[in-house]
Amino acid sequence: MDPFSALAVATSIVQFLDFAGNILKGSAEIAKVFTKASNGKTVEHTDLHKATERLSELSKNLELRDRGDLHAYTSDHEQVIIALAQDSERVAQQLISVLHKVRVKDEATRWATCLQALKAVWKDEEIKSLKTRLDGFRSQLTLHLLAVIRNEAFSSHTDLKKQIADLQEFTAQSFLKQVNNSDKWRKSIANGIRLQYTTNDELVDDSFVPSQLAKAGLEQKSRLFADMILSTLNFEGMDDRHDTIVDAHQETYRWIFSNDESHGSWMNFPTWLQSPLGVYWITGKPGAGKSTLMKFLYGDSRTLDIVSSSSLLKVVTAAFFFWNSGKSMQMSQEGLVRSLLYQTLSKCKEYAPIAFPDRWEMYALLGQLPTKSLTWNQIRQGFYRLLEKAGSHNRLFYIIDGLDEYDGNHTDLITFLNRISKLPNVKMCVSSRPWVVFEEAFQLSPSLHVHELTYPDIKRYVTSNFHENRGYKELELEEPDYAAQLVEQIAQKSAGVFLWVAVVVKSLLNGVTNGDRIPDLQKRVDALPPDLEELFHNILHSLEPAYKQQAFQLFRVFRASKRPITIIDMTFADECDATKVLEQAVEPLPESQIQAKLGRMRRRLVSRCKCLLEVVGRDQLRAEANVQYLHRTVKDFMEKDSIWNEIVVNTSAHWDPYLQLCLSDLMQLKTIDNGSPIQVHSLFRWCIQYTADSSITDTSTRILLLDELNHATHLLAARDISVRVSFLRTLSDGALKRYWEQLDNPDSTPFINMMIQCRLTFYVKAKLDEGYPIRKNEPLAPLLFGRAYGEVDPGEDQHGVFVSDKNLDFNLLKLLLDHGADPHFKCGGYTWLQVSQISYADDFNKMGTMVKRYPVGGIHKSSKEGKKSFRMSLKGLFR
Repeated sequence: MDPFSALAVATSIVQFLDFAGNILKGSAEIAKVFTKASNGKTVEHTDLHKATERLSELSKNLELRDRGDLHAYTSDHEQVIIALAQDSERVAQQLISVLHKVRVKDEATRWATCLQALKAVWKDEEIKSLKTRLDGFRSQLTLHLLAVIRNEAFSSHTDLKKQIADLQEFTAQSFLKQVNNSDKWRKSIANGIRLQYTTNDELVDDSFVPSQLAKAGLEQKSRLFADMILSTLNFEGMDDRHDTIVDAHQETYRWIFSNDESHGSWMNFPTWLQSPLGVYWITGKPGAGKSTLMKFLYGDSRTLDIVSSSSLLKVVTAAFFFWNSGKSMQMSQEGLVRSLLYQTLSKCKEYAPIAFPDRWEMYALLGQLPTKSLTWNQIRQGFYRLLEKAGSHNRLFYIIDGLDEYDGNHTDLITFLNRISKLPNVKMCVSSRPWVVFEEAFQLSPSLHVHELTYPDIKRYVTSNFHENRGYKELELEEPDYAAQLVEQIAQKSAGVFLWVAVVVKSLLNGVTNGDRIPDLQKRVDALPPDLEELFHNILHSLEPAYKQQAFQLFRVFRASKRPITIIDMTFADECDATKVLEQAVEPLPESQIQAKLGRMRRRLVSRCKCLLEVVGRDQLRAEANVQYLHRTVKDFMEKDSIWNEIVVNTSAHWDPYLQLCLSDLMQLKTIDNGSPIQVHSLFRWCIQYTADSSITDTSTRILLLDELNHATHLLAARDISVRVSFLRTLSDGALKRYWEQLDNPDSTPFINMMIQCRLTFYVKAKLDEGYPIRKNEPLAPLLFGRAYGEVDPGEDQHGVFVSDKNLDFNLLKLLLDHGADPHFKCGGYTWLQVSQISYADDFNKMGTMVKRYPVGGIHKSSKEGKKSFRMSLKGLFR
């Protein structure tokens, strides 16, 4: 049986199932006619004769007398499709018989629908049973038809390219023509494909490998498919951590590629690269340079050359660097798998159909684009499929840094890594701090301790940096022995911790530049604690008194930021007060002025924070350059309770980091030059976020800032219509969409509605006390539908501002009721109280008690009858 015949039979079955399904669900469109009643009015009803004729026509289409001998359909799937056609024909005859009986019995009756006519003969149980039977036909047809198409489309015939083209054209013109207008059929087909691969990975057979796709003429199509899959795997900040890790200093870490077997404490790395062993573990003290070494290994061509020398297979490399100071995806298992899968598929696009066979079939056979976001389970299964299939034709080499920065159960992460490392042709080099969980997991794996091997590198690093300083060169000329001794002391005292060396060298060079003599330098060296935490403690407590509070404020702004903070964020948060921001015109700042501000901010970070905070990148300073801790160890130190409490106590009680971040975002929004709609949108959302987070008890400043935000946004939208239009394209729903829609409507009140949704009670109260009206015909009316609950929490969501907390805000609820909000106003057919009863059951009883006691306000105060009706409805609702 060729696929064309299978599709022809399937088309007939689809037509019948759709028509019969419409009959059983009571569709009024089946055989609809209009007649004149005795009173002259037009009456709509169903013509049972026409319905019977249509069923007879469909029944004839299901007959097989013109499709050859039944035994010609040899495969199991083809036999099932034929059996379904026969079963459908029997059901059609049954329906024809029943409808004919009804017509003869009650010829004068005008039936509203065919279902109503059927109910005159059949019981509800009989109708329900037939519906279930038809649904079963639909599921079976989907399953077996897909198998027939798959077997034909992905087989290797000599004339397959032409067959594929003909098949796709025929599919589009016949079968899909029947199902494209039916959500039920589209979902059934998609679910059928997805279910097969969820429960049976054996379906991903050799027909999916690149050589077979090439024979089928699908090679180019698979590359286009891969590009679309890659776009769904990509996430913001995927490469951020790799880019922020400092590059290895010149001539350091070269020993890792040495073939010297004299090292007794670690297994030779090139030997492991050429071996079949799966995992190599790099560990070491905090700050020893593990991440820098991992970045060096990933970027050095010798790594790939050595792996390739031991295998005839193509080598595919990928890397992931966990980062617990970044976004959630940068410290999660999903982020790890997404990144490795993305990088691997980027270099092996032909394997995308293997990784995601269900989406491939929906794309290759049905034309459905694979652009819908992938679930975590789909991503994980896709990664496993890729490793199992691609690993037989490629050697996969992965570098994974910072396992200790994974934000989850480390045992689960190790289990996952062990599973993939045991697959053929998969090798991994991983790094972490020497925690017990990792020592136990990798005790039998080849490993090295970085801090035991970097002594020559540290001497080289210190010497190189000293020789770039004119003061040290002069010292070396005067005291060559002491100069060499100084380098040796630093290397010995460092105990292999590169970060300690980097901080100490900066300190000593400052002394040399300032004219320190040998006794002064020796005193500095002797005073240096060998422990990193003690070193950070000394730095923090050696800040100049005039700078200490400024430094502490910068640390608090940095930690308060809920997104990766940039130098322009820090600049305006540091320099702005409310008066300056409110007086700033809505117009761009000159680029020269911005660059001057950025340069000054970088100098302030160096002088105030002593390099514990640093700007990423040494090239031209850009406004979007991130600010970060010098190292993970600095983060660990600064966020210890004792240290952080000291920082908070030593800043003014009237100073609030969230308010400063709000000022920064509002200042950027007012002065942005050619900013994209996404940038403006983000600043708008975060300004609301930080205003909500602020703990300043005097709300007047925050109210003024929110009013100014609304005013500035109106001016921006008026200046550039693309801002508003672009927002409406990216926002699917919610108050933000309605806000931008209503900006040019002088009678609308979208901003206060949004403030209600954001649960900014202080702002809402102030506006209502000023006489701001609540009108139930507003775009978001009633306001109680504005979600009087939740926290403003944009997080990483690109489209919404709220809501994370399902607890009701009773103060806001009372405030709105007190000012006349109507809990009975319906939206979408439901009152706010009915929605609340379903969605917020935990708080519903408490809310009901409060509302029942609450004096009926607003529109109900004017009428005793209104009060009584209101209370009676509440009584029934809360019973």
